Amino acid sequence: MTPSQQIDQLIAGLADWRGKTLAGVRRTILEVDGEIIEEWKWMGSPVWSRDGMIAVGNAHKDKVKLTFSQAPASRIPASSSTRVWTAKCGVRSIFSRTMSSTRAR
Repeated sequence: MTPSQQIDQLIAGLADWRGKTLAGVRRTILEVDGEIIEEWKWMGSPVWSRDGMIAVGNAHKDKVKLTFSQAPASRIPASSSTRVWTAKCGVRSIFSRTMSSTRAR
């Protein structure tokens, strides 16, 4: 099974708001940069990477948690799409989208 299929299976197993939220976050992350890849690590957690880990996601009983890694700025050239990705879809941007849709329920 590929990591993407494992993430599909995880989302399908979360039949409540957590599955919808994780699916929305996943979609947003993958739309930002076509070179982002999905991995499956850390005891069954989806991980999104591009030249290193970007974020890991976990669905808990009362929340969907995203942990973003931070690369040293010296390793990211100014023209890098990683820096653009960070500017467009930082933690605040992704959470404001997912939290808005969660509050609407």
